[in-house]
This record gives sequence, C-alpha cells and structure tokens, in this order.
Amino acid sequence: MRTLNLLNIIKSTKLETWSIIHKVLTTHNYISILAEELFKLYKLKSHKLRIPVMLIAHIDTMREHLMEDYGLNPEDPKVYSKGIIQTSTGLIKTTDNFPLGADDRAGIYTILKLVMTHNIKPKFILISDLEEYGGIGTEEFIFTLKRNPKLTRELKQLIALIQFDRKNWTDAIQYNKTRKIEPDEKLLALARKNGFKKKTGSFSDVALLTPYLQVPHLNLSIGYQHEHTLKERIHEPTLEKHIKSRIIPLLKSLSLEVEP
Repeated sequence: MRTLNLLNIIKSTKLETWSIIHKVLTTHNYISILAEELFKLYKLKSHKLRIPVMLIAHIDTMREHLMEDYGLNPEDPKVYSKGIIQTSTGLIKTTDNFPLGADDRAGIYTILKLVMTHNIKPKFILISDLEEYGGIGTEEFIFTLKRNPKLTRELKQLIALIQFDRKNWTDAIQYNKTRKIEPDEKLLALARKNGFKKKTGSFSDVALLTPYLQVPHLNLSIGYQHEHTLKERIHEPTLEKHIKSRIIPLLKSLSLEVEP
C-alpha cells in the first residue's frame, strides 16, 4: 500500500482507494457490515472512546467521471494520476485537462487520518459512490436500510452525521431549506465553538440521510478550492492543521454530548 498521505489518496484510482480504505479501517478495529458496489458501511468494534457518530465521504470524483466521458480509463493508475503534482509549499494541483479530484478524496483522507491518529473514534463510517451524480450510492444505501430494520434502528440512535465534502476551511452546512429539514441549532453551535461558520450549500449525501434517519448533520469544509474545474487545488499542510485545530476538537465536543 502507498504511504497514506493526501497526495497519494488524490492520485489513487477508485479501486485503489477502496482497497486503502478497507485496509486502514480493518487494521484499526472496524468491520465491514454492508458492502455493495456503490457504498460501504463500516462499524467500530467495542471501544471505550467510541462516539455515536457517523462520518461520511464520497469516493467518486469529477476527474474520474470526465475521463470516462473522454474515453479514457480512470482505473489505469498512470492515466488517473498523470498531471497531478505537489509544489514545494505543499499545494496539490493538476497540470492536465481534468479536475484534481480533491473533492472528495480530501474527505476520504480526513476520515482515514482521524481513524489512524485520534483516540475518539466514530461508531460508523460510510463511504458512498456517485455523489456527484446526485447521491446515487446513498440512495442505494437507504434502500438497503429499508430491508434491515435492526441496523436502521441502531443508526437512528446516532447523535450526528458528519460529512467531509465542502470547499474552504470554515464552512459548516446544514441542508435545511432545499430538503425540508429542520436546522439543528445545538449541532451548529458546537461547530461554531470549534471554528466553523454556518453557510449554505446545494447538496451532499447527508441531505438524503437526515430525512430518513432523523439524525442531524453537518457537511464540513476540508479545504479544496475551485472544485470541478481545472483550477481545483488543496494545500496539504493547511489540511493537516485544520484536522488538528477544528475537526478533532469538534469530535471531542461531540463526545462530551454523550451521556455517561
């Protein structure tokens, strides 16, 4: 397996990324409890600092989808990674004719980094596919849950759904108006306490999950800029600081919300 860093996750094909995710999570006490082509759900085994939260990211990228549109094979590692570079200052960008794909490989990386380095761990991790096509993988996940009432009941006991699929560094999104979801002010207050600011957004997987599970959500910034364009970029050192200074403190705040 490649060294786990942001650059290597961004340069990995989808199949390579699925393999990395599975190896990291299973190495760190997670088990795969639902594994379909368009989504994977992992659950943490017994852990004294497990918090009832689900972290979410999507594995597909516009880089992959546009390569397919142009007749290229995005599962060819040489094809997919060609043109992706990192400058001496840590900025990752692309020099070819396709978007970088930090949306949402930065989300994947963030989850894996948290699992590997942070002692407070989320109970569930969901990785979806085809979010860029309207959340098709998450719709398939919800369809599967409808046939699994026991798991659905367990997921409904979670206190938050946290997705990492947002540009900038301090945005906290709840998809309320467009999805007819009541805002959760308590969750937003925790986000503000840890350096995030309430913003509006159009869509991500959590906009589908909250109406079904009735669990509040946030979609949080993870630093990419100019997503879906040739100018897409992300600064790796700043993401590392962001994880330490905002995301980990937010998870700690959520852990304090759990009754002993």
